[in-house]
Formats: sequence, C-alpha cells, structure tokens
Amino acid sequence: MREMKEELGTDKLKIIKYVQDFHRYIWPKVDKLRRGYRGQKQDLFILEFTGAEGDIHIDNREHSNYQWAHFDKAVETVHEVRKEQTQKALTIFYYAGNYHH
Repeated sequence: MREMKEELGTDKLKIIKYVQDFHRYIWPKVDKLRRGYRGQKQDLFILEFTGAEGDIHIDNREHSNYQWAHFDKAVETVHEVRKEQTQKALTIFYYAGNYHH
C-alpha cells in the first residue's frame, strides 16, 4: 500500500485480493550486471479505489498517465509485456467473486 500511495498519490484504496509470488522473472544478463540482481518477484494486490478522481496524483517519475478501463477491455489497454500478467490478474479477480457486470 505504501508504494501505491507513492505512485498514485492517494491512500483511498481497499485491498480486495492479495496474491503472494504472483509473477517472477529473470532479467537479461546485461541488466543483471547493472542492477546487481537476477530478477524480480512481484506480488499482486487487487484494489478497489474508494476516492474521487481528484484524489489521484500520479508520480510522473513512475508513470506518464493512467486511465480507467472496463474489465473486458483491460488487457487491450496495457503494454504488450504486461498482457499475460493482466489476464492472469483479471482471472483471479473474476473467480474471487469480485466482478459484477
């Protein structure tokens, strides 16, 4: 939640679902040398935004913009490298019983 507040500028978020070790990847060799790490492990938080549009203040060092997307269109809106993880997250969200048309 701390990182979400830093990147989105709001704490008006409610945790719906948490998945530990959601995604892991190994960086290419050049990145391993530069960063000093082999890769990264990511956890997944599915959050409900409980605030108003004006409560979001994105950190431009992390993100250039944001947009809201309907559940059925979310995969189409993300960068190609994030599509698989986005689909996986949406499936978890759907089967957790949190999606209502």
